[in-house]
Amino acid sequence: MLTTWITKRHVHIRCFATFVLLFFRPARGREALHADDECSSEGCALNALQRHSLARQQNVTVEHVQHPALCDANIVAETCEGINKLTSSYFGTTADEDLEVVHAAEIAEHIMASPRSVREFLSRFLGLQNREDDQKALAKDAVAVNCMDLCEKLVASIPMAERPPSSDVACYRPSGKVTCDIDVSANAFDGIQQLAGICFGSS
Repeated sequence: MLTTWITKRHVHIRCFATFVLLFFRPARGREALHADDECSSEGCALNALQRHSLARQQNVTVEHVQHPALCDANIVAETCEGINKLTSSYFGTTADEDLEVVHAAEIAEHIMASPRSVREFLSRFLGLQNREDDQKALAKDAVAVNCMDLCEKLVASIPMAERPPSSDVACYRPSGKVTCDIDVSANAFDGIQQLAGICFGSS
């Protein structure tokens, strides 16, 4: 279930951690691929990212790219607000209106998962405190968690050897061992449309 934070159209890839839950963030000044099938295979996409990352590393001589830390406060705040605004308001409670808190129901809607499985993950696996205190909402099994707490617990739950060093760095398993060295920042995705051509042998 562990996965890096995936991007779709108008969504900016960020790595909270090697994220179990797919938190999405709107893009800033970046055009998405014109067609979803330009680089449809998983191997093709990874190849493109690796080549682009290597090219950028070779071009950078003095300047060192500084990525935001895991659970960077700005990323967490923007992501949490985005989830709150892009999903339904399920309970109409104080916690439901708090942009620093997210309900299990909202996460479930966002990642198209079972609300029950998300509730169990947040409460039992991560042991997060339920910030919902409205009795009517609780009667409907409402579970709300603080977004920063969620991020920090998620990061702590991932073994150090499988954890990216920062946000905007993706991990993959080339031969069973986790490697975290792919730049997935907004800058790294500038020009990714041209890189899709390598999947089809074009120049």
